Amino acid sequence: MGDLSAHWSEDFRTFREGLEQAESADALLAMGRAIARVKDDLAAAELHALRSIYQKRQVEMTSGRRKRVGGEGEALAARFLEEKGYRILERNWRDASGELDLIAQHGDTLIFVEVKTGKTAAFGPPEMWVTEAKQRQIVKVAQAYLFAQQIEEADIRFDVVGIEI
Repeated sequence: MGDLSAHWSEDFRTFREGLEQAESADALLAMGRAIARVKDDLAAAELHALRSIYQKRQVEMTSGRRKRVGGEGEALAARFLEEKGYRILERNWRDASGELDLIAQHGDTLIFVEVKTGKTAAFGPPEMWVTEAKQRQIVKVAQAYLFAQQIEEADIRFDVVGIEI
């Protein structure tokens, strides 16, 4: 199969470079709007390829922001719990079945903490974002933690900390 890049138009190459180099969501959106204005001048394959690049970059930027916001929320939650006398044992504990945001101890009780961070209450408070499926997942990962730590008997509790930023 030959080199397909020789068949791309100059407009395509310029837009591809702009999408790949966009450093912010606003810059990416501006590129998407520019492409939309000239879409009729691009070949169908070029438009499809640009759409794929745009969507990939959108996911990259969103997941980075989501991780950053989530990390900020988890740090605030840990600090809040420590101020209340909790001892943070683990942050972001992972195994094959998933992740626990925080694992804390308060007195003799082991607490598995799910942290939900959000910038808007449009969908209700963050602590209400924990679905039944997520609750089952947290229990499953907590069981894996107890097994990994060889904890056979313990008073345990599951908490949700909602952070609005």
